[in-house]
Amino acid sequence: MTSYLIGIDGGGTSCRAAVADSEGRILGRAKSGPANILTDPEKALKNIADAARGAFEDGGLNPAGIAAAYAIVGVAGHNVGDAVHIVGRRLPFAAADIESDGLIALEGAVGDMDGAVAILGTGAIYIARRGDAVRTIGGWGFTIGDHGSGARIGHALLQESLLAYDGIRAASAVTDSVLSEFNNDPRRLVDFARLAKPGEFGRYAQRVFEFAAGGDPVSTRLLK
Repeated sequence: MTSYLIGIDGGGTSCRAAVADSEGRILGRAKSGPANILTDPEKALKNIADAARGAFEDGGLNPAGIAAAYAIVGVAGHNVGDAVHIVGRRLPFAAADIESDGLIALEGAVGDMDGAVAILGTGAIYIARRGDAVRTIGGWGFTIGDHGSGARIGHALLQESLLAYDGIRAASAVTDSVLSEFNNDPRRLVDFARLAKPGEFGRYAQRVFEFAAGGDPVSTRLLK
């Protein structure tokens, strides 16, 4: 039997870890970067390991202990492709179960009861449980899903900024702020977007909400 239990919550923006003893008492916690195993499995693996080691250090434990620990790994991207198998073989734990970050959020919110949660972060998913049946809506990733997510909202803002630059749509303070960030050179914006991950698009979502609160017409339209 392993000495420690590790809980991992890995999303498109950050990865959080907690280490507990065999009785479930939390000993330490830590946070690292994105851990979407579909978008970037290599970075996800690194950040999962970094968060786990950080949690051990936070609890005054030897971080080498993660190699003997059992982990529950709830991560974004769990439900698509072969990412689970690729990442599962390379996790630094003695044993691990990989679950959806949506499922662990549901468990955290309602425990063993029936209920539903909406997770709206870098990505977006709805998940509900009634009895033994669990149903999800959305959560298919940034490329063709995650509607209403931070990544989608941020991506839409960058699109609107280029449309404003080209004179196709009216500019506003929020599109001006984006273009200014790229020195009013749309080529720089395109170069950024070409390689950007969902979490990088998602960082622009906050700007949309902030400008919408001040009545900015483009931000208001995007949120509607």
